[in-house]
Amino acid sequence: MYTASQKLIDILLKNGFKNKSYLYVQDYGEKFSSKFPYDPGTYKRVFGLGDGKRRLEFYFDYITMAVIERGAFITSEYYEFDEGKLRSIIAYFKCSYHKQKTLRECCGNKIELSGNVLKEYKERGHLKSPFDKKFERIYNCVKL
Repeated sequence: MYTASQKLIDILLKNGFKNKSYLYVQDYGEKFSSKFPYDPGTYKRVFGLGDGKRRLEFYFDYITMAVIERGAFITSEYYEFDEGKLRSIIAYFKCSYHKQKTLRECCGNKIELSGNVLKEYKERGHLKSPFDKKFERIYNCVKL
């Protein structure tokens, strides 16, 4: 299980995420310049992929975590993620906008369950859009 911790932050950074906390945290440089590991009970953190035009963010609200797009939660808030949910969320970030939209429609806006739906589609032999080979490859290439 993955909780709000330095370990999870390291996983996000390893998968190409960038720390965008400076956009939201007052006195960011002073608070994060120390060499102490991240303490989820002290600060909120925000991570995203790319240049941020889409405003899709992995949000640490102290000990809870969620995915936010343009200020609205697109996942529930969680205290911990299992491997499947974390892989699903990271894979979602790495997909194109069109694929993300299709994934949300297919999963009933529960992007954290897209990996489970992918497995179900594969078992039934219905591996079609949106869960095509490209999403399967992205999902399986997530580094944990």
